[in-house]
Amino acid sequence: MMNRRTWIAGVTATTLMAASLAACKPEQKRQETGQTLPVMVVSSRPIEFQETYSASIRGRQDVDIMPQISGRISACV
Repeated sequence: MMNRRTWIAGVTATTLMAASLAACKPEQKRQETGQTLPVMVVSSRPIEFQETYSASIRGRQDVDIMPQISGRISACV
């Protein structure tokens, strides 16, 4: 029980010291340079691009699909 209390007190003291050291840093003021930069107007437009890669796609399992009866489909319902 005493070791746990000592450990918690040590962690708390370390955290407080780190927080106080971080708070003691001098503030750095940012100065605006007043520099002007060129501005561009952009617009969106559709573009098409095509990339080709050499690869082969295979499923985890090969399945054969066969009809149970012969014939032709004449209409879809």
